[in-house]
Amino acid sequence: MASRPQYTFRFIFFAGIIGLGLWTIRHFWPALIWSIVLAIAFWPLWLKLKNAMGEKHEKVLSPALATIAIGVTLILPLLFFAFEIMNDFQAAIHFFQNLKSQDTAPPTWFSKIPFFSENLINKWHQFFAPSSQDSSQISLHQLLNGNLINHSRAFGMNIARRITTFFFTLMSLFFLFRSGTELQKMFLNVSRRLMGPDMERFAHQVVLSVRGTLDGLVLVGLGEGVLLGIIYVFTGTPHAIMFGGMTAIAAIIPFCAPVMFCIVAAILASQGHLGAAITVIALGMLILLIADHLVRPILIGGATRLPFLWVLIGILGGIETFGLLGLFLGPALMAVLIMIWRDVAEGPHLNEE
Repeated sequence: MASRPQYTFRFIFFAGIIGLGLWTIRHFWPALIWSIVLAIAFWPLWLKLKNAMGEKHEKVLSPALATIAIGVTLILPLLFFAFEIMNDFQAAIHFFQNLKSQDTAPPTWFSKIPFFSENLINKWHQFFAPSSQDSSQISLHQLLNGNLINHSRAFGMNIARRITTFFFTLMSLFFLFRSGTELQKMFLNVSRRLMGPDMERFAHQVVLSVRGTLDGLVLVGLGEGVLLGIIYVFTGTPHAIMFGGMTAIAAIIPFCAPVMFCIVAAILASQGHLGAAITVIALGMLILLIADHLVRPILIGGATRLPFLWVLIGILGGIETFGLLGLFLGPALMAVLIMIWRDVAEGPHLNEE
């Protein structure tokens, strides 16, 4: 039998190797976690495809087709909205560049706002001040021309990192589809040996939380964005597709859609279209009421078995801590935490001496 010093040395050795390995692949963790999230979300569809194509193709062709289909499904809408947003953004830049050369009068309704009207009018004149005015003021000319090259370079590097992460995510997703069943059995065996049978319950809850979050956040948010985008088009909103895409992205986070449709309503009101602005706010609040107060709590709360308040805390805290991955990690972590709390609070050991 191994002596106590041998056990200690073995533990230090294994911990060091594991820590060194995790640190070595630290830059690939986002891609690996995203691939796990996507595999969990699309696993039922993958099983249907694998069964339809048969065992002959389950190692190469089936996982390749599934990975390509998911990649295309993710990238095509993003490219469409990106091109539309870029076109509208360029038009908006030209619009503002034309405005900066003239003394643009603020909207007349600024003067009707109590307490803040004078401050808003002064800020409006400062913002649209021509470049020949005092350089200490924050003019639109400075905003459009200052540090543009540096921002463009940083933006390009960020896009390159995102593309690299996306490529490794799809590559990892292919191998998860290919060997997912074997990996699942290995994970359950290791978890049972290290933590007992409860780990299987926790893993099952994480899977349900990820799928519930995908349905309740991403799909519902995109649906909100599409509906509000249609409303923007029919109300004559300038750059409606750009604002629709931005609303869809904002709507993925609960209660963030009002920020975008209120901005759209303010733009319409500034152009004198008060009826259209009221329509956008009224229909936007109706969509928000149905989506965020009825649909999302059912989809997410039912899957995570959490009150929606804790789901919301998990989402916001997860985004703050992990970025976009926090949309899925936050609710999953909160679900496991509540499961542990319930096990401790309701367990039979409380009655034991």
